[in-house]
Amino acid sequence: MTKILIIEDDDEVRNLVKRVLIKEGHEIFEAADGILGVSAFRKTDPDIVISDIVMPNQDGFETIEEILTIEPNTKIIVISGGGSRPPDRHFKHAKNIGALKTLAKPFTPPDLVKVVEEVL
Repeated sequence: MTKILIIEDDDEVRNLVKRVLIKEGHEIFEAADGILGVSAFRKTDPDIVISDIVMPNQDGFETIEEILTIEPNTKIIVISGGGSRPPDRHFKHAKNIGALKTLAKPFTPPDLVKVVEEVL
């Protein structure tokens, strides 16, 4: 069973990701922002982190960098709707700092499953 940490401030998106991945047989942990996400990462040692970029308290870029400092081999998937910037700009920077895959919001459950399988 793969352990996946979802770091997403939008409750609806986080719950959708959680439901889809539980249905696929994964063990899910969740956090509503980057600070809580790093704390959950330390406690749960997940196989994959799925993180939003635009979040309160600590954005996804800082969160990814901090997680990769703790464990450089962490598999990271970034999800984003872009906020005030086009998601492509976020995705390019996220990949530059260590994200393996990106997924633009809104996405479908099959798109999410496919990206997770590609990372695995």
